Parts: sequence; C-alpha cells; structure tokens
Amino acid sequence: MPDHCPASRGRGWYKLRLTVSEGTIRGAYWAEGATNWTEAGRCTLPTPAGGAAKISLHAYNGPKDKEHWARITEFRVVRRTPGPGAMADPARP
Repeated sequence: MPDHCPASRGRGWYKLRLTVSEGTIRGAYWAEGATNWTEAGRCTLPTPAGGAAKISLHAYNGPKDKEHWARITEFRVVRRTPGPGAMADPARP
C-alpha cells in the first residue's frame, strides 16, 4: 500500500475498490471520515493469455516486532455498469 494511504498507519476503517475497465485495473480507498474516494494507483491488468483475471488481497508489511492482522469484512465482487465518475462517487463508499 502506498505510504500516502492512511491504512498503512493502522487507524480507523478503510474500504477498498478495485475497478477493471478496458485492460486497466485501478485501486482506490475510502478512509473513515473521508468524503470521497482517493485513488491509490493503476496499472495494466496482468491477465494471462487465454486466462481470466483474479483478485487477491494481502495484509502485510507491518512492524517487525508486532503481529500482523487485518480484518476483512463485507467482501464482494460486483459487476457495475461503467459510467462517468465511477471512481469518485462519494454516495457509494
């Protein structure tokens, strides 16, 4: 997770949104108390030839002297109709 993301400092709750469109995957997060999504990054979707894309969540890189735990709740995969501003919709955290 990028250093600019508050989740890397372990405070509050965070929602993650991964959006795939036209061969690109974009990640954004919504931090507790925020009023909109913050884009964390984007890249070309690494889909193997003839294969399907897959999603994997990892929680790691915490302090060496502490246990590393993350609670992931409300996980779901949703097919959405693309439209303008899909990443910036503050009404749908």
